[in-house]
Amino acid sequence: MTFAHSTAHHFDARQTATDALRALTQRGIKTDADKARETELLATIARHDRAAKDAIDNAATRERAQSESFANQAASRAGIQAVTDAPAARSLDDVAPLGVSVRSTDWTGVDSSDTTVTETLNAAGKGSRLLSLVSSFPFKSLRGRIAVDPRLTADATGRNDPLEAIANPVQSGVFEAAKISAFVSADRDELTDFPVTETAVSNGLTAAVGQRVDDFLLNGAVTTDGTFEGLLDGAVDTAVTAVDAKALLDAAARVQDSGSEATHIVARPSEIAAIVANVDGSKLDRLPALLAIPDLADGSAVIPVGKILVGDLSSVAVAIRAQLEFMSTTDHPAVHDVDAVLMGARTRVGNPKIATPGRIQTLTVSAG
Repeated sequence: MTFAHSTAHHFDARQTATDALRALTQRGIKTDADKARETELLATIARHDRAAKDAIDNAATRERAQSESFANQAASRAGIQAVTDAPAARSLDDVAPLGVSVRSTDWTGVDSSDTTVTETLNAAGKGSRLLSLVSSFPFKSLRGRIAVDPRLTADATGRNDPLEAIANPVQSGVFEAAKISAFVSADRDELTDFPVTETAVSNGLTAAVGQRVDDFLLNGAVTTDGTFEGLLDGAVDTAVTAVDAKALLDAAARVQDSGSEATHIVARPSEIAAIVANVDGSKLDRLPALLAIPDLADGSAVIPVGKILVGDLSSVAVAIRAQLEFMSTTDHPAVHDVDAVLMGARTRVGNPKIATPGRIQTLTVSAG
């Protein structure tokens, strides 16, 4: 029963009892039965009065709670955590960003039973935007191999024609894993007294790692372990004078030539906005989905200006560590002297492999 129906029911029942009591009073209360009836009607009126009042109070409480929930959700999307009314005064042992106690001084795997590492690193849309679109799979070691289905052309042959199948071997590509890490420090009292700080730490770390994963997938990296090639390096590049409908549709056609379908156009937010503004609406619907990749928090560009990626992201194989890892320390000199806690999150990601050359195309705007 809805709030409106419930309240109307109690009002109607109260009115019916009130009318009956008025009629009884007008006739006069002459017998014990009349007196009992009067007592019953008064109790009925009181009962429905209380029920209607409770329903109104409960509805007001729900409305306030819903309003506060909407406000908190909006603040959370903006990266803001609500302030608590009073300190929690917890022990540092009870503080657990990402579900791992800050007393765990070594790298500890985050429980991923509720969400996959891909979902965690998406950070509610503020982290990785690519991991959910590529073909990712978990691994636990430091390196491995990715086997890609061979793209073959079948022949029509006669009974005694020579067999040359050995010329089409299946090959697997070795991937090396790079560590993607983010760190943050927080005052010890902030962590113990205000649980919202714990939530902010979790959200900030996962968003930072997720964003850097996207940067790694697109640009690769150079570390002490070696050089990792990204999608922008492995793509088939074409120089264009402008990113218009023809250039984008031609790139999508080249992806089709490789035996696939372009799923996304990936670029900086300003480049995506320019595509929406400049491409005719009748042709915009024929383009693959548009995906904007913003700069990192420090302003570093994930996708260079004038670079557009058009490709089948599902044809990109990416190995990612099965669990995100968390660590913290209070002993590092930089934080020990100021009574703070240093916390970090990391994952390991293999360099992306493109299933078939040509399935990832890039357009580079040239001055000519």
